[in-house]
Amino acid sequence: MISILLNDNGTQWNSSDDRWEKRQNAQFDQHNILGKLGYDLAEHTRLDIVSQWFDKSQGLPAWNNSSYVNTSLDTQRSISSLTLTADNLTSLLLNTRTRMDYSWKQEEYDDRGGHIGLGDQHSRYTTERFGANLFAEWLSEHHILQANLDLGYETYAPEDLLQKTTPHDSSRVSYALGIQDSVILFADKLVITPAIRYLLIQDSLDSAESAWGIHLEEISDTKESFSPQIGVKYQASEWLAFKANAAKYFREPSFFEMFGDRGFFIGNPDLKPETGINTDIGAEIRYQMQNKWMQRICVTLVRFDNQADDLITRVYDARGIGKSANIAEAEIDGIEAGISVEFLSHFRFLLNATWQDTEIEAASRHLTASSFREGSIRLTEEGLRQHIIR
Repeated sequence: MISILLNDNGTQWNSSDDRWEKRQNAQFDQHNILGKLGYDLAEHTRLDIVSQWFDKSQGLPAWNNSSYVNTSLDTQRSISSLTLTADNLTSLLLNTRTRMDYSWKQEEYDDRGGHIGLGDQHSRYTTERFGANLFAEWLSEHHILQANLDLGYETYAPEDLLQKTTPHDSSRVSYALGIQDSVILFADKLVITPAIRYLLIQDSLDSAESAWGIHLEEISDTKESFSPQIGVKYQASEWLAFKANAAKYFREPSFFEMFGDRGFFIGNPDLKPETGINTDIGAEIRYQMQNKWMQRICVTLVRFDNQADDLITRVYDARGIGKSANIAEAEIDGIEAGISVEFLSHFRFLLNATWQDTEIEAASRHLTASSFREGSIRLTEEGLRQHIIR
């Protein structure tokens, strides 16, 4: 595939020297392998193993589309999980799921010519994560009670292959406990789902040495949060339902956002966690038809609002180099609409649209961002190939 761009030669307001060019050093080579294995140990017990391997080698073009640039980013990633599902346990008939997972990712960024970043750079970044999840569910006539426990241990090890610096190694231990109860009322017409989630994160940064020989002390930090939420669904008729949700959330910045450095993007170790409240309210129409031409129509309309403190977003300088930064206060509101039509027994037509407005309070200034709009149209085929094979 050939990538083409309009090169303005660094003169944004002078269109006379603009020209269409082939994008230089934009080649890539990508491979992906996925394996799945499942076995029923008993009538209500199943074991599933999933493993995925991904690798990608890509060139990174310079801002001026120079043909002399050979900067590259190579990524290798492995994700594996083992899941045991056991249902109808004990006299309470509990449904349970136990999952263990492991992921490994290594990225090698090579810009020894200093074409993209602020100087020569050749670095390797290795991320490992071990995780465990325990899930239990109890069903009764008027309740669906669920409990979820997540444990995680993640390490991030950057390496300067030019040996100019000794960067921080980082580790993160996380514990998350969530409980929710779906209360079913009025002959299944009304479902109220309160929930709460507790999160504890412990970060540790090893001591290091900067490019100027300055000793950087070891840092340890612990954060915790309680995130209540509630959801309501009212089934007004067979084809019409109303939904509303409200939730408090907490998002800790990732290691890449704090310490990543890929030339086009640099880390920000001073990032704060993002907190906020999400709300949404909407309606859904599902109409089932019994004919061979059209089977189902689904229409959704949702009004959403997000009020965030220390919103984590990306900002870019004049050279196009980005980093993550906190915005003191932000409000994002908008509307999402969607239409899905299933027809001819095997086809589905999807149309989605989003309108979004953003207001930002930063540095004692009130900024109103321009409206953001996006949409998509898709036509998918489901089951036709299997039907033909039979």
